[in-house]
Amino acid sequence: MHKYFISILFILLFCRTSIGQLPNITFNIICTYKLDYQTDSNDIKSIKSEDMLLLLNDNYSVFKSKNWYLQDSVLSQVNGLDMTAMGYLQSLKTNFKFTILKDNSDNLHYFDFIDRDKYEYIEAKRGFNWKVLPDTSTINNFHCQKAVTNYGGRKWNCWFTTEIPISEGPYKFNGLPGLIIKADDEQGYFVFNLIGINKTKAVSVIESINDANKITKDKFYSYVDYFNKNRFALAQQRGIKFISGEDAIKKRLEDQVKKNNNPIELIIVK
Repeated sequence: MHKYFISILFILLFCRTSIGQLPNITFNIICTYKLDYQTDSNDIKSIKSEDMLLLLNDNYSVFKSKNWYLQDSVLSQVNGLDMTAMGYLQSLKTNFKFTILKDNSDNLHYFDFIDRDKYEYIEAKRGFNWKVLPDTSTINNFHCQKAVTNYGGRKWNCWFTTEIPISEGPYKFNGLPGLIIKADDEQGYFVFNLIGINKTKAVSVIESINDANKITKDKFYSYVDYFNKNRFALAQQRGIKFISGEDAIKKRLEDQVKKNNNPIELIIVK
């Protein structure tokens, strides 16, 4: 089985292609990761799970949640949404509306939403100071080796395999001499496990990255911080009218922010 995957993956020759207005992209490989994550660092019962996709072809890699990918697929194929399509979209719930796009340049492109607004920031793709360790383990039937890095305020343990000779992995991780099979932060708040690899032809990524506002990473997280601290006032500015129970609604929004206190990157807003 491993030889089959290797023969597939050697077709990924990674030509240099710039990212601009993208056409529909066809991918050769889809890697599915199960993500277990804890939304509240103070509550072990807040652990949730979601499937994430790493899509690969000879020019690009894309990482996003499976349900966000499916939402993109629906929106890119229909001109108008009937009740059936609307119901299907509403069933595709996700806590991750980001798209991470990499080509063969030195940068990665991160697309995400703050409320209804879409943003893009760029950072160095090779921004990981990897320390490859002698530790080995068999994970999901692959012979893996351990590497560690510090990123986004967390220490990460990653297990990669040279049996799949592609320098990619879940989330933003890349730069190791093989595909990352498992990645988790030291406290176990975020755990990515590879659960499937498929050869495929899939079209994706268009709706969630077009027409994004380009800003810096620091500015993006300052906007996130401002939004979290002012959700009630911002809702009022958008024209939402609260007929009664304003204090209770405001407290509920504040409690939601307090309980969702454990983002994957621990960014200190200046």
